[in-house]
Parts: sequence; C-alpha cells; structure tokens
Amino acid sequence: MQKSNRNTSKILTSINKDIIFIFFLGFFSLLIGHELQEDATGGAKIDSIFLANYVELFSINILDTLNNYDLDHSPVFYIIQSIIYKITKNHNIFSYFYIFLSSFIPIVFYFCLCNKYKINHTHFYYVAFLIYFSPYFRASAIWSLGDNLSTLFFCLFTLFFIKAEKQKKLSNLHFLTLLFLVLTCYIRPIYFIFWFFLFVRNYQLFKINDLIRFIILSFFLALPAILYLFFFVIGKNNNASLNTFLNVNFLEISIIVLSLITFYILPFIIHDYKNIFIFIRKKYKLLLTTLSLFIIYFILDKFFFNDLFQLTDLGGGVFYKLSQKFDLNFQYIMLISAYSGLIFYYYVSDKKELFNNSALLLCLIFYSPIIYIFQKYYDPLLIIIFLTLLNSQKLSEYFSNKKIKVSFLYLYFILFYIFSFNYYS
Repeated sequence: MQKSNRNTSKILTSINKDIIFIFFLGFFSLLIGHELQEDATGGAKIDSIFLANYVELFSINILDTLNNYDLDHSPVFYIIQSIIYKITKNHNIFSYFYIFLSSFIPIVFYFCLCNKYKINHTHFYYVAFLIYFSPYFRASAIWSLGDNLSTLFFCLFTLFFIKAEKQKKLSNLHFLTLLFLVLTCYIRPIYFIFWFFLFVRNYQLFKINDLIRFIILSFFLALPAILYLFFFVIGKNNNASLNTFLNVNFLEISIIVLSLITFYILPFIIHDYKNIFIFIRKKYKLLLTTLSLFIIYFILDKFFFNDLFQLTDLGGGVFYKLSQKFDLNFQYIMLISAYSGLIFYYYVSDKKELFNNSALLLCLIFYSPIIYIFQKYYDPLLIIIFLTLLNSQKLSEYFSNKKIKVSFLYLYFILFYIFSFNYYS
C-alpha cells in the first residue's frame, strides 16, 4: 500500500513539474510575442490602440467617461485597467501583468479536465496547453484585450460547475459557480446566455426552494449590471450602437456556429472515423431529413431571398476564410461544414444527456446575435466547452483509452495558427 502511494506521489510530482515547465514556456512565448508585437488576428493591435484611449479617460474620471461611453463593450475591464494605469502611467506594466494572468487559463482548464474525467495521465495537460496556439488567446494576452479575463472567469465557472454538478442542494460550490459566471458576464456580457444553461441544469436537480434562492441570488449579483444598463445605456440612449450590430437571423448564425463546431470537434474524433460512418448509416433517415432542410435553406437563399445567408470579409470563421483564400464557393463550404458540425455534435453526445447537450448547443447559437461573428468569440471557448460542459461518454472513453492523438492535435492547431497569421499578414 505504501509503495502504491509512493508511486502515485511520484507520478503527481512529475505531472506538476511538467505543468510548471509548460506554463513558463507558454508564458515566455507570450512575452516574446509582446516584444515582437505579434498579431495573428488582424485586428487586436488596432483594438488595443483604440481602447487605450478609454483606459486613460477612465483613469481621469470614471463617472464622466461612463456618461459618454458609447461602445458595445462592457466598460468593466477598461476601468480595472485604468486603476493600474492611474498609478503607473504606463500601459506596459498592465500588459506584463495581463500576460501572466492569461497564462493561468490553460492551468485552470487542466484542472477542469481532471475533475471532469477523473483520470490522471499526461493527455490532459498537453490538451490544456493547446490553448497557447490559439491566435485569439495569444492576441488577447499580448494586446491586453478583455477576452482572456472573461475566458479565465469562464474556466473557473466550468471548474466549479463540474464539482457541483451532482449536488442536489444549493451549496457554496453552486454559489462559486454562479459568481464566476456573473464575473464573466461583467467582462463580456454576451456570456449571460450560459445562465440559462446553468438554470436548466439546476432546475433538474434543485427543489423549488433552492431554485428560487438561486434566481434571487442571480438577480442580486447582476444588479450592478442592471443599474448600468438602465442608467448609462438605455437612460442615455447609448443603445444605438448595439442596435446597429444586432442580428436576429439565427439561421445564418446557426450555420456559422455549426461550421466552427466542426473545426474544433474534428481533431478530437477523427481517429474514430469508422464508428462515425457506422453511426451515419444507422441514422441515415434522420440525417437525410436534416440534410434536406439545410439544402432547402440554401436554395431559398440562392434563388429567392438572396439575403438569408450573407457574409462579408469580416467574420465567418475558418472555413469561410479558407473558401476566400482558395476562391471556393463559400455557400457550399459552409453547408458541408455546418452539416458536419451537427452530425459530430450529435455523435459525441450521450443519449441520456441529449436534452442538456441540446440546451448547450442552443446557448452557443444564441451566444453571439450580432452581424459580424468573429471566430475570436468562440476560440478557445469551443474547446473548453466541448471537453468540459458537453456530456459525452465517447470523450471519456477516448481519454481513458488514450485514443486521442496529442501529436495530431498539436499539428492541427499549429497549422491553424500559421494559417491565421498568414491570412491576416
């Protein structure tokens, strides 16, 4: 028994050393990227320079700047940044601190994976540190954009959600889950849609008294945001910019989101292609019906409406960018990739958890109801959600049997990073 404990301790010590090593390796890669002014997203540098003006204005007078604030971004991140800038009068000090803070996202994600699958092996920290090859994660860290702080809070929300998932009474873990989701929303309000996902889960577990307490607690935690919305957005008629970017064409949004799901799910399941084909043969009637709906949608758009599915040079995701790069018909590419995303998502979802997984998919679709859907809104978010919030027995089996090829994952996402860098340069 003592030998077994010693062996376990040695394994954990080795893993911890590897985590620390990769953490600092990734951290220094971000520092180098900062010095080289790396931007593989095309717009991070411009956004940073523009938003730095608001940071300086907030450092002078917060209330006055709020009164004149007309961006569709939450001001919270820039107020936090302004407090440090007011003391230091130097943007770089916050930049270095933010790079260090961003580097904890893969660490928290690693603990999410360990708690989700209850397996101790090296796959998890290699998978977690794939995030360092996300061009959007890197750009947010290097150019001090609020995306990474919201992602860090979302990872903490996910961690405590996993820990609290089976508890049928409102507890401190549920409070921490809700708290970190609310903090995520204060940085990027579009995350509020995941409150409905959390509510669905709690509705299935809680008794009515605990559910009411959960709703009341949610209201009080969100009260500052409600007051800000009432006094500084609606009250000051600052919602014009929000209306300009609002998009309620959820058919178009669904196509883009499902296309992105294909991109992020594919490298984790491609090794299981034989079973995927068997699954398609078994479900061919349902899948053919779904395919018919996709085709009808595109035919209506192409020959009758011409505005159901429109994409510009802004946004659209990686498959749309590939169609542009290689001069392919983007509608066919998006149809194929979106339909594949629906099949893959359905394939990895547990039958018993299909309702919850469907609720999660709807949250992803309603998460970004805006005209320009940039991939940065879903990266690395989709990797985190796919491996932690999605209930999938198949993923558990893949990890248990070490079927997921880590070397292929790194090749896949490194090529994505190179493509992104090349596309925008």
